[in-house]
Amino acid sequence: MSKLTRDQVVFIEEYLIRNKVKFWDIRVELLDHIASAIEEKMQNGKTFEEALIEIHVSFGNRYRSKRLNAERTKWLFNESLYADNSGYKKLLLNKQKELNKRFRIRLGKILGKLFTNPLFLIVYLFLGMLLFKQISMSPNTGTIMKFTVFPLLVLSTVPVAW
Repeated sequence: MSKLTRDQVVFIEEYLIRNKVKFWDIRVELLDHIASAIEEKMQNGKTFEEALIEIHVSFGNRYRSKRLNAERTKWLFNESLYADNSGYKKLLLNKQKELNKRFRIRLGKILGKLFTNPLFLIVYLFLGMLLFKQISMSPNTGTIMKFTVFPLLVLSTVPVAW
C-alpha cells in the first residue's frame, strides 16, 4: 500500500491554499479525500503528480488555462494545478449555502422560542406601549428617535439575559 510522505501531504495542503480553499474545515476534509484518492491511484501505478492532476480535474477544475497576450494578438496557454480552481469555488459555494441554510433554521427555532416566551412578550408589549405614549406626547423627532432606538436596544439584550 502506497502511503504519502509528509512532504506530499504538506504539498496537497499548500495546493489547496493556493487554490483558495480558505476555510480550514473544508480544506481538512478535502485534504483527507485527495490524499486517500492519490494513494489509491498510486497503488494502480500512477505517480503522485499524475494522480493529483487527475483529481484536480475530477473536481471540475481545469489543468490548462488560456488568456490573451498584452497586444491581444495571441493566446497564451498555462498548464498548472493552479490554472483554474472553479471546481473548488463551486464546492465552497455549496458548503456556504448549506451552512447558511442550517443557520437560518437554527435562528428560526430560536426566534420562535423567543416570541412564544410570555416574559419576552410582556416586556415587548410594555416597551411598545411606552413608545406609543412617547410618540403621542412629543412632536420632537429627536425624542421619538431616542425612544425608538432604546426599546430596540433593550429588546436585543433581553435574549442575552436568558
